[in-house]
Amino acid sequence: MLEEEHKGNWPNGTWSTMAYDNMLRVLTTTFGRHTTKINIKNRTRTLKKTFYECKDLFHGLSGFTRNPTTKMFDAESKVWEQLIEAIFIF
Repeated sequence: MLEEEHKGNWPNGTWSTMAYDNMLRVLTTTFGRHTTKINIKNRTRTLKKTFYECKDLFHGLSGFTRNPTTKMFDAESKVWEQLIEAIFIF
């Protein structure tokens, strides 16, 4: 998906037909399993939902940021320790 975005096959936030064709070809070649456009759409929907759930979880918690390089949520050890303590110690 990222490769197709870099190629410009994601205009206006929607995958082009060429992007779907390319992704299907790569997935079928790589995993040897028949994949459809519907499979890609469903997976994308799931990934978006999961991302926004994580974003909502960490939004407003002081010390958490999303690292654009690693594309993960980051925080200093002290911040993680405080969160874990707040959640697991009643």
